[in-house]
Amino acid sequence: MKILKENTQTRIKEIMTGINTGVKSFCIITSENPMGQKLSNKENIKKVDSLKDYLRLGLFKYLRAKGKYGSNENPFIIININLEEAKNIGNKFNQESFIFAYNKNDKVIFEYWKKENNNYKKLDEIDHFKNVSKEQDDFYTSTKSWKINIPFSIFEDVNFIYEENYGTLNSIKKDTIDIINSINVYSEGTILKKFYENRAYINYLKKSKDEIDYYSLYEEVQKFPAFWAKGSKVYNVDEKHIRFILDNPEMFGLTKEELLDIYKKHNEKIGLEGKAREEIIKKVSKNGWIRVRHYSKPNNYWTIQVDNFRKRKKSIDLFIDWAMENAGMDFNDAISFIGFDDNYSKNYSFQEGGLNKYLGEENLDKKEKINKIVEEVIKLKFFK
Repeated sequence: MKILKENTQTRIKEIMTGINTGVKSFCIITSENPMGQKLSNKENIKKVDSLKDYLRLGLFKYLRAKGKYGSNENPFIIININLEEAKNIGNKFNQESFIFAYNKNDKVIFEYWKKENNNYKKLDEIDHFKNVSKEQDDFYTSTKSWKINIPFSIFEDVNFIYEENYGTLNSIKKDTIDIINSINVYSEGTILKKFYENRAYINYLKKSKDEIDYYSLYEEVQKFPAFWAKGSKVYNVDEKHIRFILDNPEMFGLTKEELLDIYKKHNEKIGLEGKAREEIIKKVSKNGWIRVRHYSKPNNYWTIQVDNFRKRKKSIDLFIDWAMENAGMDFNDAISFIGFDDNYSKNYSFQEGGLNKYLGEENLDKKEKINKIVEEVIKLKFFK
């Protein structure tokens, strides 16, 4: 085992460009923030040490780098590792994604692998990387003075945001965005959604002349179309989801007194986007309500949140039927499902087929169920 320390920046450049002929493949991976759940610095240091020990015991060669993918991380670049070994490390350290790369015809092919349903799936590949400016504050890998971004198409909106907009903001506004990012990424469970929303944050910040606090900024983002649905009933939310509940408590099986008590318990102002809001939304979700939001820029993207995906599936499908007829939902729209209680999380990106893929999977499930019933009927008839 050899830890590559000498002239690290030069070595990484040689590996990324394919100049180092002794490197046939490599993997960029971290052990921090498992499945995108942010840990404390102390916990992340332990995770990094654990991966370091694992690589040393396995006699892997590796380089250390810096990076930021929603939060600051310290990725390892593991040399001459095969894909199965990379997947094993990803599983062992419970990582949502990693980058696997290999040399092919004098080019380095970068692949983006993400965990879906406990298995890693390749979502994209590209044969180049981009040098990025010092101002880019997210989605980069770096060492010393060299900073790069691997521009996978699934994150093309990310690259556009930082190249065209982010660098023009002042440091105070950048800090504000970073605070909001960290909250959204880990509460919503998907890093891609953050960047769909970011365009609204940035455009709003660029127009504003005054210093902006978190809550006024968050309210501006809430102007995207939103809905509450239960069974065949759908309600258009003019403002925030929580405000709609506060204005119509009886509809959700609540009283004003109950809502006031929840806010008092958390010592929060009525209508504030905090812990009380989270408790109330989860409470009504347990009563069968599903929370929906539609993001139209830069691409159409829907999020549907419930308490339990399987339990609410009928309501979800009824809403989708309604939205396709009345709210402009399209087969190609990206859609994300999140379950509060069952920890269900599944995304259907535009690149993967979006809503069309979800509906295709549902039809396949129905077909399999029908086939099983037919088989059972045939068996019964045969044995009579």
